[in-house]
Amino acid sequence: MTSSVFASFFWMGQGATANWNDANNWDKDQTLPINIPGVPPTSTGEEIKVLTEAFMTSGANALINSNVGTYSTKISINGSASMPAILTITGSNAFIGCSGQFRVGSASSGGTGATGKVIQSGGTVTAPTTYIGYYGTNVPDIATGYYTISGGTLTCSSGLWVGSGVNGGNTIGTFTVDCSTGSFPTITVSALNVGGQKSAVSTGTLIFNIGANGLVSPITITGSTKNALNLDAGGTSSTTRLVVSLSPGSTVPPGDILLVNNTSTGSPNAVIGSFDTINGAAATEGALVDIGGGHFYTLTYMYDSVSKTVGSARSNTYNDIALIPSMTISTPATNTGDLLIAAVATDGDTSTTIAAPSGWTLINSGANGSAVTLAAWWKLAVASEPANYTFSWSGANRQQAYGWMMRFSGQDANNPIDACSTANDSSITPTSPAVTTKVNNCLILRTGAFDDNSITVDNPTLLSGHTTITADKSSSTASSGVVSGGAGYVKQSTAGSSNTSTFSLTTAKSARTLTIAIAPASTGPGVCCEDDIKP
Repeated sequence: MTSSVFASFFWMGQGATANWNDANNWDKDQTLPINIPGVPPTSTGEEIKVLTEAFMTSGANALINSNVGTYSTKISINGSASMPAILTITGSNAFIGCSGQFRVGSASSGGTGATGKVIQSGGTVTAPTTYIGYYGTNVPDIATGYYTISGGTLTCSSGLWVGSGVNGGNTIGTFTVDCSTGSFPTITVSALNVGGQKSAVSTGTLIFNIGANGLVSPITITGSTKNALNLDAGGTSSTTRLVVSLSPGSTVPPGDILLVNNTSTGSPNAVIGSFDTINGAAATEGALVDIGGGHFYTLTYMYDSVSKTVGSARSNTYNDIALIPSMTISTPATNTGDLLIAAVATDGDTSTTIAAPSGWTLINSGANGSAVTLAAWWKLAVASEPANYTFSWSGANRQQAYGWMMRFSGQDANNPIDACSTANDSSITPTSPAVTTKVNNCLILRTGAFDDNSITVDNPTLLSGHTTITADKSSSTASSGVVSGGAGYVKQSTAGSSNTSTFSLTTAKSARTLTIAIAPASTGPGVCCEDDIKP
């Protein structure tokens, strides 16, 4: 059904209910803006306005819970800061569409501010362009718009603007994807713009509330628009914010957290601009983000949702916005020249994507099927080491991680890693492989990653005949996705085979093990393990 009106129609909210189809809620001096199928509009200025009038004692509150049709007009939701106009859309059969702009918090050129809200928990909304906070002229008041979607479908065939500013004015727009109730809305747009354009003073905020199962709906960009994802286009005049949080009681997300999925075929189409902040901190590429509960992720504007990998630069392929899991490990107290070795065990196979910060050299990264991954890196300590380092990875088939950093002294300063060897096993006593050392007095370091919580924490006999460095797991309470890790060492006086050893677990589980021989300096007491630091 297509409905049309011939002027601006005003929601007065004087009916017995808030229902959109209640004729008593509309200005009686004008034709009711429903049930007028097939009548074409007479001008582009025609508009349906849900707004708070001066005589009203509370903000306008309209309810759509059925199919009210598509209007050949603009639709604006306007109220005041103290009495915002609110449009609630609920129920699986709810539907409203318009052929003009859908404006939430639309201020007029007369210099009066506006506050509008849309709360959508179901149904379908379709519009060419949706503005969350809209101001078309440069006037001193503020246009504020809020759109919260926790269910249903929103389709914007010409784009979604959050805190757009348009040609001037001062706008504040907040768009929230709320999956905390367990529903997952569908948001499809041809372009996404957050923050003002030109010199508009504006603030655009995207909020993602992760659901109890650890999932959240992304905003998906479709079609063939070029440069379809723009952030902070207003530069110093605009502010862009990103907020991502776990809902109370949520589980850890089972994979990368995809926030914006840019599938547009237009070119060029890399992400333009960046958010100013994420969860209150700087939102630069690689920013570390705590989404709650001590769960840390890394922000990237160079994600590819198809391969689930992060690119080295923004491009037409690596043009999605996502959070990828990461782990921050504290740096132990060091002396210049000490050898640092970091190891990270993850659930699932992340062996091709797990990465260390700049300055670290990979020793080995590998997985035992899709069960568990172990990666290790080394570096020589400099005079001023940072307080911690962040290691990150991407991919869908993993959930948790455990990592640690070890400090050694007395090693060869030029070639500290004499040899290494890896093995996969599935046993209660998984094998740590042998290495063949080239020089005398090497330190044999054995590390392992084990699926699930299959380790005794701080087990002093983790490796028979070895000194335990660490034995721990990613979680003591989680029921799935847990990974365990451990390490120990022994000194070997004579060059040659170190022979194998075995780890001692609590139950037979898939394991990935890595044995590393650390070469000693030509003079001195030999290699010493000083300490280790866990996350």
